Amino acid sequence: MSFKSCALGGLYVLRWGALPEVRDVNVYATEIAEAYASQRTPLVGLFVMPPDSAAPDEIFRKAQAKAARDHEAPGVCCRRLRGAGVHLECQEERARRNSPAGV
Repeated sequence: MSFKSCALGGLYVLRWGALPEVRDVNVYATEIAEAYASQRTPLVGLFVMPPDSAAPDEIFRKAQAKAARDHEAPGVCCRRLRGAGVHLECQEERARRNSPAGV
């Protein structure tokens, strides 16, 4: 695995290693789904990428998008950290961004 993770009290934390690997996408997506099922509470996901890690390639990004659709749990928000930058995107925001204008 190219990451370390843990889930506790409504929080799922994942820290990537040097290079995210496609085979890890379903592993962490399953971990998130299991954490949500066992805790029965909305989860906040915190994904940390070390500043020196490589950016995921297109194959990885597509696998990640598919896993997000396949394992979607209600009320999940994710934070992605890279260096000093922080991005927060809730499921509702993602749905609005991906829906046709005016819907």
